[in-house]
Amino acid sequence: MDPGFMDSLVLERGEATKLKVTSADKLNPEAVKILMTPMRNANVQGPRLREAHSDVGWYLANTYLPALIGVEEFAIPHAQGHNTTGYQLLGEDKILIVALVRGGEPMAFGVNRAFERAMFMHANQPIDLQHDHLEDRFAVILVDSVVSSGATIMDFMRHIRDLNKGVPVVVITGVMQAECVSGGRLTAALAKYDHLQFITLRISENKYQGTVASDTGNRLCNTLHPT
Repeated sequence: MDPGFMDSLVLERGEATKLKVTSADKLNPEAVKILMTPMRNANVQGPRLREAHSDVGWYLANTYLPALIGVEEFAIPHAQGHNTTGYQLLGEDKILIVALVRGGEPMAFGVNRAFERAMFMHANQPIDLQHDHLEDRFAVILVDSVVSSGATIMDFMRHIRDLNKGVPVVVITGVMQAECVSGGRLTAALAKYDHLQFITLRISENKYQGTVASDTGNRLCNTLHPT
């Protein structure tokens, strides 16, 4: 019953499958061109790059999470002195936003900026998520800057499902590798999870693994060193 062994059996059977992915570059390509430009610009790093990632998190959260999770009404004071109807994310105060550090933190701040009543936490590894964090949660939103093979998400999903079998999980990311979306080493294993959805700014065919200078975490935090 080792999870790795069970995953290998699924893949060896050749079950071609795809993840549930909402890709902004397919739905609003012109907006994505603007949003992705500072993220890909090698001259942009540090605070300005973190701001760009936060903007992407805010955009993806506001644009796609309401349709995915739903909205609910609540009373707000109107500028003319009476109450009127406002809207918020369904179960917003029971949603957990998890920033996968360090690359996912700025984007996660943008998601939290969109939905301020949600709980926010950092996680460096799955064990950082404890039972108390997941108990009675309406949804969990994992945020990372890049999803390449899907290995990190797989580790978190195994741990989350050990603690909470049914909570919906949404992964928000700036870039997903095309192989992870369909046909990658872990695609079938990830697709077997119920209530798992991905939201990404764009899907990339680029298999380049990067260097110290191009690593997203290093660019975000100005921790660039000569190779």
